[in-house]
Amino acid sequence: MEWLTQYNIWIQGLILSAVIVSTLITTVTILFLFKIKMPKERLRYVYSFASGFLIVTAIVGQWVTARHNLTEHWENFNKSNSDPDPTMGQTLISILILIVGSLVGSIMAYSLKKLSGHSHHHQPDAHSGHSHHNHSSHLDVLSLKSEIMHESKVHKEKTPVIWMILAHRVPAGLLLGILLVNFNNGGEYSLAALFVFILHTIPDMMIVYFARIKAGYSRKNSLVFSILVKLILIPFILIGIAASTYIDVDSQAWFWVIPLLLSMAGVIMLWGAIFELAPIFIHVKTNKDTYKLIFTFILGLTLSMAIQLVHHH
Repeated sequence: MEWLTQYNIWIQGLILSAVIVSTLITTVTILFLFKIKMPKERLRYVYSFASGFLIVTAIVGQWVTARHNLTEHWENFNKSNSDPDPTMGQTLISILILIVGSLVGSIMAYSLKKLSGHSHHHQPDAHSGHSHHNHSSHLDVLSLKSEIMHESKVHKEKTPVIWMILAHRVPAGLLLGILLVNFNNGGEYSLAALFVFILHTIPDMMIVYFARIKAGYSRKNSLVFSILVKLILIPFILIGIAASTYIDVDSQAWFWVIPLLLSMAGVIMLWGAIFELAPIFIHVKTNKDTYKLIFTFILGLTLSMAIQLVHHH
């Protein structure tokens, strides 16, 4: 990606944003234009695949990368010593950084889960406006009330995973901006890294689009919302670039920034995969469905691991 350096850093940020966002918008637009439907039974396989994909991406792509980043920092710091490996004190500092990042990410994810749990529509009084209490109208009222309660429940169940995916955009965008500046200063930033990022966000995008529809919104509303979710990356990429003008992530004072953001992003992914996606597909009625779900889950794990191997950290 050396060709990027011929442009101003802010232009580079916009180019990077355009590549990522246009790819994802194209994907979700295809789903919209071809009116691809995802029945509940089929959507479980999407959730199963995405859950496996995100678990490996979180553990290998985020936490292992953070550990590698910290180890590399301490080895460079100790290179004048006979043994450049991290000392016990340095290892404890690295562990603390990862714990803090995981705690912050968990607090964000849990807070969104609790807040989104209260975001569903209030149920109107099913008996309002009915002056006649005959048997038929009473059944209609009960049916309407049951439908309202069901829709409210669906909306409540689908919302947390959408907002957790949205929350993941925050550390991810900051990381992209910071790493882009680091790349201009001689650091590593490969085309494979960009490829890996785009691929890992495609399952996210599909979940947001279909979960939005399942929550009761129209296809057009789901399309617009999905696009807006992608656009949120852009300001955070630019914030990451702006922050990098004041901090040096390779310095002793700021080396913890990238590992911290990686651990935050990783734990938010895990929260979404384990606490929001897994419960949706883990309860099945037949052995045939169970085998299919296990296969798609393993497929997600395997594909994500293969993608991580493409990306040389």
